[in-house]
Amino acid sequence: MKVVHVGIVHRKDDTRILKKECASLARRGYNVTYVTSDCYGDSGEEKEDGVTIKFYSFNKKAFGWQWNMLEVWKNQRRLRDEILSTIWKENPSIVHLHEYALLPLMKYIKKKGIKIIYDVHEDTPREQKACCSQSLNKWIGTAIEYWTEIKEGWWSRQADGIIAATPHIKKRFEKVTKVLSCVRNYPLLSDIQYQNDNMEQRESIVCYSGGMGEDRGISKLCEFSKKINGMCLLAGNIGKDYENYLKNKFPEEMNSKVKLMGYLNRGEVNDLYGQSVVGVCTLLYNPNYYYALPIKMFEYMAAGLPVVHSNFPLWNSIVQKSKCGIAVNPENGEEIVHAINRLLKDRKLAKKMGDNGRNEVVKKYNWSLEEKELYKIYDILAEP
Repeated sequence: MKVVHVGIVHRKDDTRILKKECASLARRGYNVTYVTSDCYGDSGEEKEDGVTIKFYSFNKKAFGWQWNMLEVWKNQRRLRDEILSTIWKENPSIVHLHEYALLPLMKYIKKKGIKIIYDVHEDTPREQKACCSQSLNKWIGTAIEYWTEIKEGWWSRQADGIIAATPHIKKRFEKVTKVLSCVRNYPLLSDIQYQNDNMEQRESIVCYSGGMGEDRGISKLCEFSKKINGMCLLAGNIGKDYENYLKNKFPEEMNSKVKLMGYLNRGEVNDLYGQSVVGVCTLLYNPNYYYALPIKMFEYMAAGLPVVHSNFPLWNSIVQKSKCGIAVNPENGEEIVHAINRLLKDRKLAKKMGDNGRNEVVKKYNWSLEEKELYKIYDILAEP
C-alpha cells in the first residue's frame, strides 16, 4: 500500500516524521514517501531508512499577514497546487498530513478517494493564542484561539483517522472520530548514545537542544548564565532577529558563558550529550506546554543526563517519579542556577539521576512501544 506523508516546514530528516513514523511503516511493508518543502535548500529525490523523500517549491509569501491579501491568496493557491501535484504523482492510498496549515487540502484529497490521517503534533489553538498574545495582544490571541479551534475541529472531521502526540491533545478529538490514536514522540533508543560513565571527568557543560525562542526559556538562561559554574551550549534552529536580540541584550554572557551551536544532526547532538553534565528544559509557562511531552527531555534521559525542567505537573509526574532530575520555576533564574550548579558540583548525583532516566526510557518512554499504536491506526485504514 502506498502512503505519502506531507509536511511544509518540517525538515527532510525530521525525527518524528522520517526516522520514526515513516521508517516504522516502511519496515511494516508499506511503500512510503515523505514529501516536504524545499525551504531548507533541498531538492530532487532522496532515499533513507526505506523511505523516499521528495520536495516541492516553498512559497513563503503564502504565509503571514500582508497588506495585499489578494497576492497572499494567489500565493496560497500556487502552494496548494504545488503540494497537490506532488501528491497526485505518487498515487497514494493514504495521505498523512503533519501540519494544521495543510488541512484545507483535505477536500481535494477526499475527492480522489484517498484516505487521510491528520497527525496533531501541537495543541494548535493554544499555540496560536500564545504567539498572537505575545506579538499583538491577549484579546486578539483569544480570538485567534477560538477561530483556530473551530477551523481545526471542522476540517479534522473529514479525516479518516487522527493521531495525537499527547493524551491531552487526543482528548480534544474524541468526539471528532472513532479512529483515534495517541502516538507519543518518545526517543529511538538506537538514535541516542548512552555514555555517562565518564560523568566525573566531564567539563562543566550544560546543554539545551531544540527550537530556540523567548518562550523556550533561552533569554532567562542567558541572563543568569554568569552565575552558572560552567558553559551553556545551546543547539537548535534560531531566528536571526532573536539571535541578534540575545547578542545585543547579553553581550558579555554571549561572549563568555553561552555558545549558540546552530542546528545539529543526530551525530552532533550525541556528541553534545556526550560532553554535557546537565540537560535543560525550562520552557516558560504556556498552556501549550503544560501538557506537552518535549522530546528533548526524554532524549536527555535516554543519554543518561539529569534534567533541570520546568515544574509543570505532567513533567513532574514523569521526572520526579523517575528520580532523574530537578524541577524549577522557569521564571526564576536563581532557582535554575541553583539546580544546575548542584548537579555540576555533585557528579555522583548527576550520574545516578542520569542512570535512573535512562532506565525509565528503556522500560516505557521509547519509540519501539509507540510504533505499535501507529500500526493500529494504519491496520484499520488499510482494510478495504
